[in-house]
Amino acid sequence: MKGTVCPVCAEREVLAGYNDLATTDKQLLTEWDYKLNKLKLTEVSRNSAKRAWWQCRYGHSWSMKINECTVLGKGCRICEQEYVSEGYKVVCKIKEVENNTRVILCDLLNKRKL
Repeated sequence: MKGTVCPVCAEREVLAGYNDLATTDKQLLTEWDYKLNKLKLTEVSRNSAKRAWWQCRYGHSWSMKINECTVLGKGCRICEQEYVSEGYKVVCKIKEVENNTRVILCDLLNKRKL
């Protein structure tokens, strides 16, 4: 039909191996919480507004829209804030580097020396 757009190309439908999250954002495979999610990485796209469960490398778990992680680059809410515990201050920031890869940078500071 004239004037129609492919729903996969327009990202209205997900095609596994082409525009699914597992294919387009491989760096997030380690943050996907496989235990809590009923969704599969091959069933959603990076622009999806569906909520999913995520887990950072420090074990923090949180629920967030998929597009907030992929498009907006948001991550663990706990690691993004200053975390104070037992006289130490852990400061974690998420930094974007080449190819939309996110790196969590953490510094452990002794509060007594501050």
